[in-house]
Amino acid sequence: MAWGKPPSLPMSLMATTLFLLSALALLGTPGPIAMSPVPAATQTGEAVTTFTAGLLLGISNPKAYLGFMTLFASQTLISGSHAADALFKWLLTVAVILVVDIAWLYVGARLGRISLSARTERYINVALGMTILAVALYSIRALV
Repeated sequence: MAWGKPPSLPMSLMATTLFLLSALALLGTPGPIAMSPVPAATQTGEAVTTFTAGLLLGISNPKAYLGFMTLFASQTLISGSHAADALFKWLLTVAVILVVDIAWLYVGARLGRISLSARTERYINVALGMTILAVALYSIRALV
């Protein structure tokens, strides 16, 4: 499948650096996700998780902030005040992360009720890892 070259992005040095760091951070995640042990092979009882624990885990994820800030770094949303622009971008980043985390928690809670075989869970982990790898490689192409 030929995707073609991504559109060139006019970026400052800071935006380029953030973009590259977030793409490199993505490159470090596919392996651990694909090879993570499936619950059926690692535990005998039910995992006890709470909404609060999941939310705290999600909002304390520095890679998420780095990735979202990369999207906003190359654009000026509020002209005339760098401080107001930076504050608005930060608030927008936090809002997006909270919405995504809450949606992901809801989906995760619903999917957690489904009983899957260890083989199916392994396939899902590998598919997610490969998807993240593809996104990271595609993103890096924008810099080349």
